[in-house]
Amino acid sequence: MLKALLKSFRSSEWALALDFLSPDFFDVLPTVAMTRLLGVLSRNSLNTDLIQSTRGLWQRVQADLDRDAKESGLERQGQLILKLYFAAIVGPRPCFLDLRSECFTSERNWQPKPWIFSFSPDFVLALGQVYEGFYENRPQLFQKGLTALKLSHSETLFLDIFGRVQGGSMIFRLQDFRESFHKIFLSCKKHKTSLHPEFLPLGLLLFSLYEHAEKLGIPLCPGQAWIDVRRSFIGEDKGALA
Repeated sequence: MLKALLKSFRSSEWALALDFLSPDFFDVLPTVAMTRLLGVLSRNSLNTDLIQSTRGLWQRVQADLDRDAKESGLERQGQLILKLYFAAIVGPRPCFLDLRSECFTSERNWQPKPWIFSFSPDFVLALGQVYEGFYENRPQLFQKGLTALKLSHSETLFLDIFGRVQGGSMIFRLQDFRESFHKIFLSCKKHKTSLHPEFLPLGLLLFSLYEHAEKLGIPLCPGQAWIDVRRSFIGEDKGALA
């Protein structure tokens, strides 16, 4: 069943998005969980009621996130897709996984394909701790999130993915993303740990973010985008993700 699902995905508009998967990915993510998630994504993409309600929800989210933007032009567009990415993690559910450049018919007219998913509360909490710990310079929280994800062995790799810039800007390159994900897969194999199943939809979301950000070709500030989103959806309470 898994092979059939993957074949159907690779022959569809998902093909490029699944390009980040290396053979090692299948060694660190349980087959049953991956089959279930691919089935969920497939069913969601055909659920017209879900698609309509999710579009309405995220049109409002996008408007709220963009309302007080201080940037303009390409920088504003870049910061918006970063905020949409972080909002997909800690904001309302379900969310769209598609931030590709082709889904923006103008700078801020976002028309994502119906790649829809609801991240689970435990995954959101752990990943939120990783982002909060890094961008707010709280190393113990950063490590706590990685431990919850069973990825404490990959701390250095995650620092590389974040560009080691807590408050500065970074250039996004798809090749860097692919290489970093592959190294995480290898680290999981080496330490005999399984990857959380929801790294599959997260990887699709990240792929689309990197694709768009790379095409913009300018430095972007993910730390500021995280802080803006955290204030919008979590608030100022420093203990909310502890």
